[in-house]
Amino acid sequence: MVYLVCFEYRGDWRKALSRLASGRLQTITYHGIEEQELVDFVIKNHLFGVHRIVPAGRAADMDPVWDGQDFIAVLSRQIGREAQDAFV
Repeated sequence: MVYLVCFEYRGDWRKALSRLASGRLQTITYHGIEEQELVDFVIKNHLFGVHRIVPAGRAADMDPVWDGQDFIAVLSRQIGREAQDAFV
């Protein structure tokens, strides 16, 4: 199940983010604040649900590792078999 929550906040973003952050918060988009300040805040305040911090408009960009998951590994299937003899 996917939930999408978007909001705009004017004021001290730290208070709002602290209240909204939960283990289910995955991606934070930002505009008008410094990325490193946001990263430092997330780490300092142990907002463990956050896997990505990206500029506004980039939330849907995909990398092989997205929201803390290696999608190549998650969506791949490996089939193994044991060799019957040494020449297989």
